[in-house]
Amino acid sequence: MPKKESRLVVRLFGAPRVTLDDAPIETARRKTLALLVYLACNSNQPHTRESLAALFWAEQSQERAFANLRHALWEINQSLGNGWMDSDRDEIRLIGDIDLDLTRFHSLLAASNSPTVDPASKLLSLAQAASLYTDHFLAGFTLKDAPAFDDWSFFQAESLRRDLASALESLTRGYCDLNRAPEAIPFARRWLSLDPLNESAQRGLMTAYE
Repeated sequence: MPKKESRLVVRLFGAPRVTLDDAPIETARRKTLALLVYLACNSNQPHTRESLAALFWAEQSQERAFANLRHALWEINQSLGNGWMDSDRDEIRLIGDIDLDLTRFHSLLAASNSPTVDPASKLLSLAQAASLYTDHFLAGFTLKDAPAFDDWSFFQAESLRRDLASALESLTRGYCDLNRAPEAIPFARRWLSLDPLNESAQRGLMTAYE
């Protein structure tokens, strides 16, 4: 297991940023970073070597794909040190103290939906979640020769974008309902910026200005 004081911080709103104990983690290959990102996002479950090879090296022979996967995993181990990877001949999983911004984002959204939460606390959780969303998921980060990874990234980004839009809508309506319309304006503007043709967002911004 990793040392107790070791902490892996993974930030995926925007270009991926990974640090270990405040030291930036850099990899020689872009695909190695993508593999680390994928494992961090899905650390709650093991992944077969076969599925990872297919996700990142589908256009290569199985033998070559497995060789590339082994090298990428070796590079991750070199960057992070021993103890962060739980693996055997068939399955791989990232373990340890992983601080993932997506996890915090979803936790705050879940907290806002608790049936016992009061309106002010609900808005606070939503505002904190929105503040974490500094840019779209893996913005500008793609792999030209791994379309399956790019497809996964696209659907993750779309899901998170919808979550943000829903949070901003709730913030806009919530502050207006509490007669705190001026506080709703920044959230209404951001909601509309996600989709300038969204009529509900347009009405929400107009209501906030009334």
